[in-house]
Amino acid sequence: MSVQQIVHMIVKPEHAPLGVAAVCSTLDQIRGEPGVVSYEFYSLADDPSHMVFVEEYQDEAALHAHLEMPHLAELVSVLEPLMVQPFEVYRIESAG
Repeated sequence: MSVQQIVHMIVKPEHAPLGVAAVCSTLDQIRGEPGVVSYEFYSLADDPSHMVFVEEYQDEAALHAHLEMPHLAELVSVLEPLMVQPFEVYRIESAG
């Protein structure tokens, strides 16, 4: 069964463009990882400092492999100093 999650991130407003650029620079690598079904990235239309990842993996093993990828570690090291709070991660499932 696939694993789906939403990850919410808030960066300091003045760092929103840098945060978006950092994420966008790694999207192709992430989407190309084995087991990644879907990996979408959004920012709120009225507040681009709020960013949302909507992720789907083939299974738990694929999610865990994603979390161990060097390019993800590098991305997180760039994003964390820009953030106003830690990532919020929500597991989701279809409700209908």
